[in-house]
Amino acid sequence: MRNVRMVLGICLLIVHASCIPDTCTALGDTFQEIALDDVQVNGTGQLVVSFYIDALNALPERYFEDGTIAGTYISEEVDGFGDIESYVLGKERFVITFKTEALPLEGENKPVALAFDFRDRRWYVDCRHPGMSDSYHVLLKMEILNRGVEGFDLSSFEWSQYTAKGAL
Repeated sequence: MRNVRMVLGICLLIVHASCIPDTCTALGDTFQEIALDDVQVNGTGQLVVSFYIDALNALPERYFEDGTIAGTYISEEVDGFGDIESYVLGKERFVITFKTEALPLEGENKPVALAFDFRDRRWYVDCRHPGMSDSYHVLLKMEILNRGVEGFDLSSFEWSQYTAKGAL
């Protein structure tokens, strides 16, 4: 009898938790737009690429600053993080500095995929959801083109995002 009560109690907790509305995801997508802003070589020969970000207004700057580079995106392995010297994530701009040795040779393209993870929104804004922490992810895919004396450019760029819901 005691085990039955315990199981019923757990079931009631799960049902009750699922009644909490998800106001964090209801805020909308984290990113509305990510666009190439600038490509230049710094004084040490490293390629610096900056992206303009149009992000969810409700999220504070700190949310983006706390983002981290990741080795996976959904179930896809992403290995571009080895090409990165440094990165700065912000609400309006991402700036990525590539290692000199990671750059393509003159006349060549190099595909790069970079994934970034962002924590649960409820730690940054007034929202709630049932279950464990959610996480938000963005993937930047680009091809770096070495134009020789003309410098570097991105010959292609695309991005995508997804939300990983925490277990109930």
